Amino acid sequence: MALRRLFSGIGLLPSTAALCTLGRMISMSVFLLRSDPVLQYLLSGLQNAQLATAAATALQSICSQCKQHMTDHFAGLLQIVQAMDTFSVANDAATGLLKGTSLILGRMPQDKVTEGMRQLCSLQVVHLSKIMDSDQEKVVAGCKTSDPTVWLDRLAAIFRHTSPSINNGQDHPCRVVIQEVWPVLSRAFEKYQSDVRIIERCCRCVRFAVRCLGKDSSDLLTPLVTQMVVLYTTHQHSCYLYLGSILVDEYGSENNCIEGLLSMLQAFCPPTFKILEEQNGIRNHPDTVDDLFRLCLRFAQRSPVAFLRAEVAKPLFCCAIAACSNDHKDANASVTKFLTEIIKLGWEKQDKNDYADRRSLVLGLLSEHGHNLVHALINACVYSLPSYMMPDSAEVLHELILLDKTNASAWLEAALKALPTHNSGGAITATQEQLTAFHSTATGAEDLKVVSRCLREFTRLYR
Repeated sequence: MALRRLFSGIGLLPSTAALCTLGRMISMSVFLLRSDPVLQYLLSGLQNAQLATAAATALQSICSQCKQHMTDHFAGLLQIVQAMDTFSVANDAATGLLKGTSLILGRMPQDKVTEGMRQLCSLQVVHLSKIMDSDQEKVVAGCKTSDPTVWLDRLAAIFRHTSPSINNGQDHPCRVVIQEVWPVLSRAFEKYQSDVRIIERCCRCVRFAVRCLGKDSSDLLTPLVTQMVVLYTTHQHSCYLYLGSILVDEYGSENNCIEGLLSMLQAFCPPTFKILEEQNGIRNHPDTVDDLFRLCLRFAQRSPVAFLRAEVAKPLFCCAIAACSNDHKDANASVTKFLTEIIKLGWEKQDKNDYADRRSLVLGLLSEHGHNLVHALINACVYSLPSYMMPDSAEVLHELILLDKTNASAWLEAALKALPTHNSGGAITATQEQLTAFHSTATGAEDLKVVSRCLREFTRLYR
């Protein structure tokens, strides 16, 4: 009776609004899911060109909110997904429906997950392969018959939202399916290597595949890294660096993987340094700066001693110093987070077995480049960075003082003395008393907020 009243009320609304309202109401009313008329109502909406997108969105909402109760309907959802391209469903809604179906798949018994995922992926792989086989020169963005990103995004949605429960010692049920899909993804990397838009989607797809499997994705590691390194030599798409950071995040603590990952970083550095050393290279390539130091940060977090001992550690540290003045928010944040993490390695977690090695390596790095680092931080704040970005630079300075107050104080004093005493109009910038007061406050502060505040106030003298 209640169900009839629900349909009766919805029937008074325009059809698209009816479907959207139904999706919202069902997502809050689990008991309705056991009523086949509800799903039949949405299925009929999928077959109507004007209602298909709204119906798909409603189904996604139901799947997202009522995952456990929808497992009995997985076979029906799978049939809808397989027939989806016969409906007039927008790409975003189709991807959303795949998301919802994958969420349900993750709640299925483990012995059902492998075949369910295989069927979800197979249709996307078939269409992606057809596009690559067709040798079409022109890619129309969003077109299902010519744009591979449509199918890459759908695969990414499946990988991202399929999260089965795995007990210790069990094989991951998605592993074999992702291994089957990998050759097609590898081919896409090769075929579209010069197209940054498509390569970004390839990297995103692989990223979620790796996250889906976790440590069980080790079979992909060698072929993936090998291909990334070769392609990056020719096309410096920063998404390869980002994908590298995902691999380090997953495998950087595994002793048998560290050497290979460091070799990947070593191979990435020459072409990266080449573009960053161009005139205005750091400013013109903020995504590369962002993703490079995100990758370095993951190394510092996952395998700090191995990273600090690597040949690339010193040039990367120097590159970070040069990038301190980059006023791109995300790029600067990645640089300062990396620098902060490196300095923290010298004094945090003193109970760990590698503490002595970490401290020695960090102090050795700073003995050569600490002066340049402080000089770069002060000049960046005075001349380049907006005030809202200064707290990150202040944190680097504060960590230096916590690690080695004597040397950090001397480096800061030298950096302050190098600042001009007069501006371009001849007016005094900062008096000796103001310089001394800033130095005393910054080096004596125990709270980062104090350093950040006094740094902002000090830089106003030069603006």
